[in-house]
Amino acid sequence: MKFADLLIEPYNEEEAIKMIKFLNKIGYNIIGLPSKFIKSEGILKLSNNLGINIVERVILTASNKEELFSLSKNVEKKAVLTVIPTNINMLRALGSIERVDLIRIPLMNNIKVDRSQRNLFRIRRSGAIEISLKEVLYNSNNIILWRRLKSVLRNALNLGIRLVLVSDAYNIFELWHPKQIISLFGSLYIERNNVIEWLTVNPSFVISNRYKV
Repeated sequence: MKFADLLIEPYNEEEAIKMIKFLNKIGYNIIGLPSKFIKSEGILKLSNNLGINIVERVILTASNKEELFSLSKNVEKKAVLTVIPTNINMLRALGSIERVDLIRIPLMNNIKVDRSQRNLFRIRRSGAIEISLKEVLYNSNNIILWRRLKSVLRNALNLGIRLVLVSDAYNIFELWHPKQIISLFGSLYIERNNVIEWLTVNPSFVISNRYKV
């Protein structure tokens, strides 16, 4: 089984190469990288040698549609775009914007997915919620974060909303083995099959929809 980490954010190309090699060793064959690394000869050569699919990623934060359209006007057509909403109104607006592939839920903010989000995703037949594992990693002692994480996961499962998990890692030490992720979410009583889907099927769905455009 091959896994996807749709976002790593290395400091430089050298760190990117280390991270790609490590991810490949632990079973990942789809890796998302910021735009600045996409045309790197070293990374392209490595990905070809290892049989890894490198996906261009862009992350934006927006509080309203106008701000988002201004920020995203130069984003490449094939880049997978994540938007972080700063309020509930923007979260709902993002559900209807087809250019937005993933919506990241900032767990430290009290922003919740609901039926309206599910319905908007269903209408456009695309879209998913993104969870950053780095936010979990660096707030592991925060009880409120764990409660909100569990709430987001349960809401998504109950409503049938797709979820995608990303490491959001800056370096090799912030990367996760799939077994670690399965164990982490198992402590929240999330079934193994659901976690695997968030690391395999759903990322592939997001990419295939973006590449169809």
